[in-house]
Amino acid sequence: MHYTLFLVFFLLIVQLNSKEHHVAFTLCASPKKYNYIHQTVDYFLHAYNYNHVGISIDFYVTRGCENCAFPELDYELNRLSNFDFKVYDVAFDMIPINKTLDVKMKPFQEKFESWIIDFRKDDVNHRTNTRYSWYAKDNIINHYAYGLARYAKQHSKADYTLFLEDDILIKKDFFVTLKNVLDTYQDGNQVATRTMICQDRFNHIKVHNKQLGFCVAGFFGILLGDREFKRMEKFYKYVKWGVCVDAYNCYMDDFLNMSTPMFQTAKHVGWDKFTTKRNLEFWM
Repeated sequence: MHYTLFLVFFLLIVQLNSKEHHVAFTLCASPKKYNYIHQTVDYFLHAYNYNHVGISIDFYVTRGCENCAFPELDYELNRLSNFDFKVYDVAFDMIPINKTLDVKMKPFQEKFESWIIDFRKDDVNHRTNTRYSWYAKDNIINHYAYGLARYAKQHSKADYTLFLEDDILIKKDFFVTLKNVLDTYQDGNQVATRTMICQDRFNHIKVHNKQLGFCVAGFFGILLGDREFKRMEKFYKYVKWGVCVDAYNCYMDDFLNMSTPMFQTAKHVGWDKFTTKRNLEFWM
């Protein structure tokens, strides 16, 4: 009897450890004053080299600008291509809105304060005022990040999509944590899963839901299964130009009365003073 239970338990552990998960990573990158993209790729590859057992990946990248020179990204794409996963450099020709006040967007600008007020990112961030240029910037990022994710979904056989950002430090054991999450993942039972949190003051939060009372914004680190991605597509179809994807899980947690599990495996450094010194908490 005891031997049988032990054998069942042992086989269950073996089965979990042998699971292979296919993840499409998407990264929208833009030229910056400092070379954050090099740090991001450095930490990502460091984690990948440390232990990616049970995780196979496709890596999709797009430039968050049109016909822009970005030699730093070209260098990183060359580095990534030397590893045992496929790397795709995807270009999008159309920018739907811009800061030069595209004539086609004039009606949206005129209506901005009246109809966008309840959905704006500024409300999430408790800003006392808003600017059309911020709204335009958010939607440019939406366009590239979401467009790349849809492209990856159409061209990859991956079971999951995970959004990255171009100015983050990723923990060395990131893929170990990710595999543990995916081993017991139930696609559709949550709005999404946050594997990275944008602000350190929210690191202690393990579950995001409407009972929390405030929004922990940020789209990088969002992990979506097939069902969850389809749900996001429906959401985006009806509120395009209406919200910033940074607040996606906040709106959906409230609307569906569901939750978003949260894990902290990376740090956003784009707001910090730039340094090339290793962060030992993440590099280990």
